[in-house]
Amino acid sequence: MQRPDGGSSHAEAPSPRGGPEAGSSAANFEGRDLTGFDFAGANLRGANLAGSKLLFADLTGACLAGADLTGADLDSATLVLADLTGAVLKGANLYGADLTAAVLENATLEGAWLGGADMDQATLKGTRLEGARYDWQTRWPEGFDPERRGPVRAVTLPLG
Repeated sequence: MQRPDGGSSHAEAPSPRGGPEAGSSAANFEGRDLTGFDFAGANLRGANLAGSKLLFADLTGACLAGADLTGADLDSATLVLADLTGAVLKGANLYGADLTAAVLENATLEGAWLGGADMDQATLKGTRLEGARYDWQTRWPEGFDPERRGPVRAVTLPLG
């Protein structure tokens, strides 16, 4: 696995690939710095990622169903086609995260920062968004009205 700075990410944390399967005890990456890790297609079902740093991490197509991402920093992470069904992302930072076509059914994003997040084609059925904040750059699925679902639009000004 390569980090964006070109360094190897093997020494910092074990890869979840080949790790716990659904129904067994889940992986525990609580509070770990996983910046730039490649978790594409990984099975992280029920994993504890609370407080972890996943900046620029690639979670494309990963299974994060039921995972705990409370307070996680997912700034600019790629979560395209990720399964976040029932995941807990309370207070998570999803600034600039790409959640295109991600499944967020019954997920909890209460108090999360969604500024600049791209949720085009994401599934938000039953998603809890109370107290979540978003800005003018946040992209929602077509037909989704955030003002009727609980998030609060933050007043931010574009740079430049």
